[in-house]
Amino acid sequence: MKAAIFASAALLACGGARSSMLVAPSILPEVSTYDATWRAERTPLALSAGAASSCANYARLQSSGIRDETPNMMVASEYRICDVLAQMGQDVEVKPLTEGGSYGEALATRLDLRSFGSSLGPQLEDDRYILTSLFDPSQLDIKSHGVAVGTSDWSYVLRVVLVGDIDRDGSVDWVVWLDDEARQGSYRAYQTLIIRGASGAGLLRASAP
Repeated sequence: MKAAIFASAALLACGGARSSMLVAPSILPEVSTYDATWRAERTPLALSAGAASSCANYARLQSSGIRDETPNMMVASEYRICDVLAQMGQDVEVKPLTEGGSYGEALATRLDLRSFGSSLGPQLEDDRYILTSLFDPSQLDIKSHGVAVGTSDWSYVLRVVLVGDIDRDGSVDWVVWLDDEARQGSYRAYQTLIIRGASGAGLLRASAP
């Protein structure tokens, strides 16, 4: 992994566990106003145990599962900021995740796509389970914070939105957002994924919060 990611790990470690976290600039304003974002009214989201209309009641109902209906799954994208807030907690200093890192390269070359469910599942094989083994380089748009797969019929985007020691085990973890969308038709899926121990070597594995 490149020096920029190791530098992030050192920055986060130097102040002690959970002293600071790096946040994608696109969501930094919402994260910086934690309480207001947590309480803000949102489009109602149907879960098996009831409807959520804010991060506060989403957190209470989340374990019951989101109802798998197309309009509902589109609304779910509004609630990923709630996942970020829940993972970071309130006792941290937040700083912007700057350009120049190699998070996108790591997601493209090291993320084990078998470790979480997505539309790519049927394409995965024993020797083809990372993005660079599934797609031609011309189909991958690798940026500092993420990677996008673009084909004629599908859009698949992974982006790192939070970097920090979220489980207090001394290693750096990533919170990643996945946008998984058909260009034609109604399929839309939006997930929050956690990659634990991301600064280590080898494959990266993701799981739900």
